[in-house]
Amino acid sequence: MSIEPDPPAWVSKRDGRLVPFDADRISRALFAAGEAIGRADAFLARELADGVVHFVAMDSEGGTPTTARVAEVVEQVVRELGQPELALAFARQAIGRPRVPQASRMAMARQQTWRFTRDLESAREAGLLVLPDEEPDLLSSGVLGPPTADLVTDMRSLRRLVGRAVALDGLESRVAGGVSCRDLAEQIGRLLEETGLGARANLNLAPPSWADPVPAGPLFAGAEASFDPASLQATADGLLEALLALDLSRFGIDWHLGAADFEAAGAARLERVLSLALAGAPVAFVFDRPRRALSLGPGLDRRHPAVLLEVGLNLPALADQSGLLADVDRFRQRLGTLVRLSLSAATQKRDYVRQAGRGPELSSGFLLDRARFVVVPVGLDEVVTRFTGWSMSSGGESLDLGRSLVRRLREALDHDGRLAQMDCRLDGPAGFRLSGGGVAGLTPWDAVASLRSQTRAGSALHAGNGAGSLALFVHEDRAALAGLLEGMWRQTEIVRVELVSSDTSTKGR
Repeated sequence: MSIEPDPPAWVSKRDGRLVPFDADRISRALFAAGEAIGRADAFLARELADGVVHFVAMDSEGGTPTTARVAEVVEQVVRELGQPELALAFARQAIGRPRVPQASRMAMARQQTWRFTRDLESAREAGLLVLPDEEPDLLSSGVLGPPTADLVTDMRSLRRLVGRAVALDGLESRVAGGVSCRDLAEQIGRLLEETGLGARANLNLAPPSWADPVPAGPLFAGAEASFDPASLQATADGLLEALLALDLSRFGIDWHLGAADFEAAGAARLERVLSLALAGAPVAFVFDRPRRALSLGPGLDRRHPAVLLEVGLNLPALADQSGLLADVDRFRQRLGTLVRLSLSAATQKRDYVRQAGRGPELSSGFLLDRARFVVVPVGLDEVVTRFTGWSMSSGGESLDLGRSLVRRLREALDHDGRLAQMDCRLDGPAGFRLSGGGVAGLTPWDAVASLRSQTRAGSALHAGNGAGSLALFVHEDRAALAGLLEGMWRQTEIVRVELVSSDTSTKGR
């Protein structure tokens, strides 16, 4: 297998200055040229830019090209790829473009109301990207971390940095000093109403390091933790009951499962929580495994306590483009272009957050540097069904295709995320919905498939990814669910399971 050369890190401008090489600028310039001739196509512009980057990397051979040479390569490659009119429009645009000093460009950007660039907005309008409508100078979601004061102060402080959702961690450790489970739950409910944030409470998991004053590590191997497992379990049970009694909107609970939950002593607790989930309570199950990061939400764990941006890739919309449904290999290859379009949105968001005055706040604890970019495939099972005629839960050719599409998305995200110096994660949202999108995430979507078939598909999709949610339609063998969850924990890499009622099976299709 040939190794794709990396693009140059820098380009030399006419005045001799070195500036970072930016493939997104080529894509935006080609999109603007397309607009000028009445053929605005964000996906085509990005695809052509990808071809240009390949040839620029080959042409520069590890050196530093000039901006003039890059422009020559753009015009030549676009023409040879069958777009002579677009190449001419690009050349005319490059000649007539006024040069604006960098300081002036940055000042104008700060004065304007921020929005994604025109090519990304066009991709949104075409249905290819599902871009969020949220406060642009804030992170998308974050974890409520170590207590610095009381819960009210901590939540309000987090709201100044996070615009959409919060993951609540270490709640059992906050039930202390006379605060009851009911009081803490009611306080959380009031704060969520006040801040407008969505939230997921993580319960029944190992306490975070900040909750235990006993140091961790080999030097302290003989020290005993200051928390009592039985007391923590009782607190988790009490918080579960108190939080569900609030009946909050945009709120859910991730109930974590580990080795102790599948022992005989934990059977009654697990059956009780399963009964709540089967009755419609917003409870999902997250598997905690040794030497694996504890998932606290899409893209979130204790090492990565924030998400910069969450973007959906509409796979059926991509398949609807001319000729792609007749050529699965061509469709698979074009997933890389769609990933790079989404990554452009993330870099724009990161640059704006850094320039919008949030830098000092977000630099505390390197929060912005540790924030992940989350990419969510939308309509994965639908597009596989279009190609093969069967859901991924049927196994065989359909599951093989779904697994190969996930692998292609992950490879493109890993490669291009590294070039952009951004931590990226392929994941799915809680509830399997994004605003304006269909069924989202790494899951089959088949209300009539057996539990075993759904589990097999989820295992294949999550393997090697370290993230994802499985939508599990339960219509048989409800009594065997506890055993099924134990099998998932022991024998698969499934990260999260959400029980889904059959009457939602056609929504988003």
